[in-house]
Amino acid sequence: MGVLSSIIEAFNDIEVRLKFVMFNNDIIVAAEVPGMNTDRRNLVPEKLHPNIVHMQARLLSDYLELITYCQRILENVGSPDTARFEESCTMVLSYIWHETPALIPVPEDIFIDIHRELSLQRYMISQPYR
Repeated sequence: MGVLSSIIEAFNDIEVRLKFVMFNNDIIVAAEVPGMNTDRRNLVPEKLHPNIVHMQARLLSDYLELITYCQRILENVGSPDTARFEESCTMVLSYIWHETPALIPVPEDIFIDIHRELSLQRYMISQPYR
């Protein structure tokens, strides 16, 4: 398997694992936000089982390792996408660790955003190999 194939496979693995954690372990729960339209909710983490916390920490560690490697590649080739790649990674990291409240209705919407960002990251890292 080539370098790009390995990187893409790692992104795919991260996405599958994140989807599993989000939809099978109730990491994210919707909470009403006072003064907001009732169609919008503020998503906050609930207290998690230690096994889920471990899965989340491992996912975070693997994702950080992957994006650090990808950032080095983009920097080494002088990619114009380096800053946008970092922004995209920051957004995904905030969803993995819930560093910032996400003002979107349901976990499905969150996952659509995550999928979009991970797809963008896969695209940007593939550019130096084309």
